Amino acid sequence: MVVVKLYMWPEGDPTREHFIAAGTLDLLGIVAERDDATDLPPRSRFYRFRAFKGVHFGGPTMEAIRAARGQLPSRDVWRQCFIGGHLPHSRGVWDVLGGAIRECLSQRLAPYRRLLQADVEHLRFRQAQPGLFTSGASTSHSSHPTTLYVHTQS
Repeated sequence: MVVVKLYMWPEGDPTREHFIAAGTLDLLGIVAERDDATDLPPRSRFYRFRAFKGVHFGGPTMEAIRAARGQLPSRDVWRQCFIGGHLPHSRGVWDVLGGAIRECLSQRLAPYRRLLQADVEHLRFRQAQPGLFTSGASTSHSSHPTTLYVHTQS
């Protein structure tokens, strides 16, 4: 089982860390030979991914997740999906975790898009110059971005 723990570091300060939510990736089995029904290759793994509700939405604390060894009741699960095809000798944990998150959240991810480094620099410049590109409207913003710390445990 891989356990993913999400912590917030407000303004990048680890001393202010607080737990947000967690998820688990459970190995359910290994495909012995090519399976025509699923088209999974031999020796590939298949998993269940469960993203638990955030603590601010009535989800379990990290202590409760640890005590239950990740086997929490369905009322604590925000999203669940099953994925297969992971070949651990050629792909790592980030690949299978990314695939699981993409599968569970595919519809919710539609508004997001990839940014190039130049895009980020442009946006941060505009953020630092309120009113320069608009008719004087200012926006409130923090000079310190919030850091989201993801801890994986296998």
